[in-house]
Amino acid sequence: RAAHRSRKDDRWGALPPNGESYIMLAERVARWLEALSEPTVAVCHGGVIRIFRAMVEGDHPSLFDGPPTQEKIYVIENGTGRWV
Repeated sequence: RAAHRSRKDDRWGALPPNGESYIMLAERVARWLEALSEPTVAVCHGGVIRIFRAMVEGDHPSLFDGPPTQEKIYVIENGTGRWV
């Protein structure tokens, strides 16, 4: 399918039908993070986990190696991230 090939070619900028690109999602997540004023627990889907990791760890190909880990907790604290 064209949409699948497009996302494979441009993981961050591809716009799926009736959806949002990772760039758009990152902008939405960044606005939400900026609005936080206290420690927060977020339960989210794999796309948001990828965005959190990219914000903390930088963009690297392993972000898209298979489904994101969802059986662990990703803690962001003082600008660093770690799995627990």
